Amino acid sequence: MDWIKDIGKIKKSGGSAQFEESEIINFIFQNIGTTNKYLVDLGAGAYDGSMSNVRDLMRSGWSGFGVDCNPMADKWAIKLFITPSNVVPLFFNMGVPLSFDFLNLDIDSCDFWVLKNILEAGYRPRLVCSEFNGTLDPNKPLVLSYEEDYMWDGTNKYGYSFEAGKRLLERHGYSIIFNQHNTNIFAIYTGEASNYGVKAEKTMYHPENKKAVWEEYQ
Repeated sequence: MDWIKDIGKIKKSGGSAQFEESEIINFIFQNIGTTNKYLVDLGAGAYDGSMSNVRDLMRSGWSGFGVDCNPMADKWAIKLFITPSNVVPLFFNMGVPLSFDFLNLDIDSCDFWVLKNILEAGYRPRLVCSEFNGTLDPNKPLVLSYEEDYMWDGTNKYGYSFEAGKRLLERHGYSIIFNQHNTNIFAIYTGEASNYGVKAEKTMYHPENKKAVWEEYQ
């Protein structure tokens, strides 16, 4: 697993993602291999769909689908407002394999509860890229309380802290291998969590919403 230390050296080189996510994803799969080349992208319409962590994979022959509450031109994208209660039925109806290669999650709201329900239903994506909330104390397991129909308001009212994500993923056999810009967690399924020393720092890239209600994930 010596390759993990090289992830932080990767630079953007023309991929379809906002930053260097496409290159990181490709690098990780070069080292862990692929199985079914199946992916699910929850929150596929970032920047009106102009930036995507998975578009390069779909163009290279991967299968699967994306979901967003806004319509997208991509034929592999479904218009749907994702919630913790509808995500598992969606996976079942779409025939998502219990083990598949890649889950990308970035819905700017109840991300933690959606990920929790996916994992508790027995789905095991081999690689997870999930946005976390870097404006929160990374050492406290904080999660935004679920609020039905909530959509991101441009503040730091969304998602979960690094520690909350770490606890959830490790409890389901994942090892966090990279923290990208105090924004994205990259974790691989190993069956038993390994500690690669990945940490995060509090970074206030969104204004604080003092009305947000946070829970501690134990």
